[in-house]
Amino acid sequence: SPVNLKIHCLFHVPSGFWVVAVFLCFVIALFLISKIWIKWETCPVIVTFADKPTPIWDIPFPAVTICPASKTKQSLFNYTRVYHRVHDNIATDEERWQFEALNVLCITDKGKVEDSVANESTLQFLRDVAPTLDDAIEECYWQMRRINCSEYFKVVLTEEGVCFTFNALSSKEMYTNMTVQAQSDPPSKMAWGWNYETGYEAVDDSTVKAFYPQRATFTGPFTSLRIVLRSYVNDMDYLCHGCEQGFRVHLHNPAENSWSSGHVLAVPLNTSVMMLAKPNLIQTSEGLRELSPVRRSCLFSSERPLKFFQMYSQDNCLYECYVNMTVTHCGCATVGTPRILGTPVCISMSSCLMDTYLEKVLNQSLLAMQSGTDYGALPCDCLPSCTILKYDGEASVDTFPWEKSRRALGLPEERAGVERGGISRSQLNVYFNSLQFVSNRRSELYGHTDFLANFGGLLGLFTGFSVISLVEVGYYVSLRLWCDVRRRAAERRRVELRQNR
Repeated sequence: SPVNLKIHCLFHVPSGFWVVAVFLCFVIALFLISKIWIKWETCPVIVTFADKPTPIWDIPFPAVTICPASKTKQSLFNYTRVYHRVHDNIATDEERWQFEALNVLCITDKGKVEDSVANESTLQFLRDVAPTLDDAIEECYWQMRRINCSEYFKVVLTEEGVCFTFNALSSKEMYTNMTVQAQSDPPSKMAWGWNYETGYEAVDDSTVKAFYPQRATFTGPFTSLRIVLRSYVNDMDYLCHGCEQGFRVHLHNPAENSWSSGHVLAVPLNTSVMMLAKPNLIQTSEGLRELSPVRRSCLFSSERPLKFFQMYSQDNCLYECYVNMTVTHCGCATVGTPRILGTPVCISMSSCLMDTYLEKVLNQSLLAMQSGTDYGALPCDCLPSCTILKYDGEASVDTFPWEKSRRALGLPEERAGVERGGISRSQLNVYFNSLQFVSNRRSELYGHTDFLANFGGLLGLFTGFSVISLVEVGYYVSLRLWCDVRRRAAERRRVELRQNR
């Protein structure tokens, strides 16, 4: 009847339809699984906010590097006077040598200067004529206690000349033993109870104060680091670095040098500067160690040893790459950079240095940005570090009427100030404004469990596949098949017995 025919067509679908339906479901499932596979291979890592705020005592207080604008004490070497004597061809041979030595730091002529190199005696001359720590820093206060500046600051030679750094690791911990810095820099405080990747050790309160680098326990501009800076009028030179006077300040990681600072902050003369330190911390979960550095887009310190630095960071790697380029193309390294003993020092802004920087570094960086290539694909091969600690600075400036304060206290005029043409003082406060901050964490976006869950979910949705189905298939092709074979063999033996009877 017509009704039975309709029921028959409804419940007896042609087998070809089921073949096509199952095939399409498998194709769609495999297509979606392939997209998940590509995402798992290319983007296995995600950087998100940490689960909870990080206390400021879990990280070190930033290292503070202070560089005076005055590069020499005029009583020892007057750069402006010698500059004019050299250009008038009346300078002595000694004055010419001293002038060339200061040109390692000073930029006087427009454009690129001639190529020449300096040696160890040149660098020693720069140290000898530079303002001392006692000249530049008058008073130091750490967590509301006055401290001995010479015990807490170390003298370093940088690209800006002689500078003074608070709360940094010693040169022996920053650089490898083959560098000049590790061999010749004066001894300074060593790290104790702190590691760049793992942070501070968990110990009892009796030993916390001995940890180094220092860490903050208070917030506010007058409860962290306060420094009174001093400049003598006669030592101010307006030719070496132009009309800029005062000090430059870098905030950086204690395990890195001042070149890793993202920007430079100025402390003008006779001003009070409140500098808010803003930490930026990125950590990486241990589960990512099993991934390759390219997949996780970062390197742990043990995975990439450097030639000049003991600790790996992207800044150290790029800086070492730049030093290698300048040594290869110019035969010298810039002042303050890590180098092997005996490597000459380039004159600041020499033509070879400028060409190397413009052609080798900037051009490669521009090509990488235009092509969307990561730094790891450049010849330097400098991926970011898996642990990154940076400090940004936000400064507010006010007047510093120190002369009125001295008169109000009835203090006499300083003899040293009269002898050196007068004194300018500035005040610098570096501080945190919160006991906690929000850090970032690099973790797995797609782990093995996530990939398996997505893989199984798609197969189950489109094909009805599950682990039970897999067990069932295994049962039918192994245990069930073995049982059927044994049963048939037993039946054959029974049949043979009956026939024999």
